[in-house]
Amino acid sequence: MDHERKHYVSTFAVKTAINILVDLEIKERSAVFMGWGIKALDALHLACAERAGATVFLTTDDAKKNIMSYHSDTISIQIVNPAVWYEEVTGNESENIA
Repeated sequence: MDHERKHYVSTFAVKTAINILVDLEIKERSAVFMGWGIKALDALHLACAERAGATVFLTTDDAKKNIMSYHSDTISIQIVNPAVWYEEVTGNESENIA
């Protein structure tokens, strides 16, 4: 990872970091995601992102993106490829940072 990209990600991450405590509701939501075929840790990550009020979840995992997109009517978070998201929010193509 080049220095500029690492700095961008670090700066962005610091601004958005919050702690989510895993409770029964998050465990139950994770179980729903696992029932759809999402791996356990990914399911927990998604459930925590929902709880945090995230509107976008970035992933390069096409299978996970496809599963979650199929269920988009029952989730409160948009699943997006990071390169696509970057292009949408900046108006720039992402090939220079990917």
